[in-house]
Amino acid sequence: MRYFSLLVFALLLSCSGNEAPITATTTEPAPAAVPLDRQESGDERIDAIRNEYGRIEDQYEKGMLQQRNVDYHCGELDGSIQLHTENGKIVLALNQYKDGTQQTTTDRWYFQDGQLIFQLSETNTWQLDGPMMQDSNGNMIPGVKNTTAQYRHYVKDGTVFKFLKKKYDHYTHKVDNVNPDTVPMEEMTTNGALPFRFGLAKQAMENGAVDCNFFTSVE
Repeated sequence: MRYFSLLVFALLLSCSGNEAPITATTTEPAPAAVPLDRQESGDERIDAIRNEYGRIEDQYEKGMLQQRNVDYHCGELDGSIQLHTENGKIVLALNQYKDGTQQTTTDRWYFQDGQLIFQLSETNTWQLDGPMMQDSNGNMIPGVKNTTAQYRHYVKDGTVFKFLKKKYDHYTHKVDNVNPDTVPMEEMTTNGALPFRFGLAKQAMENGAVDCNFFTSVE
């Protein structure tokens, strides 16, 4: 009986040594959402523009483009246009100016072979809105409403063939603000004319300066 007990004990030891090792399970992170301007649309013209946009953005983010600035001061407007070149050709012009104390405008123009193919513009405006709140230092501060409007112009042969708009609000006193990525784009009608502020980019590229009379002309 003792021999049988020893035999069973030995068999249990041998089996326990052959068990597969327990490994921790890991959860793969969810893939990041593809930004709108890099998504495939199914329209060959738009997809060609988005591919070139993505290539230029990658070069810009890596610091591979040459840069020179054209600054301008026109009344309350203080702005600057960055001209980014690749192999001697401008591929990106980035403009930003403040219109007073409560609005900032940004334009990004993308070029291929010297021709405008895409303009992405954004205007951010803020105003006091909502109840007074206490900040981390115990001070009472008013709520603020931020309004963001984005405009996308797809261009071919000097003509805008697609115009998209997105607009949304963000409130400092709310915790359930809309996720900007979920706000749908609205397709707008276009007569094909290039956006008005593209004239700023043209002045900066052709003259190396901005004529302040540009802002007093009729849009």
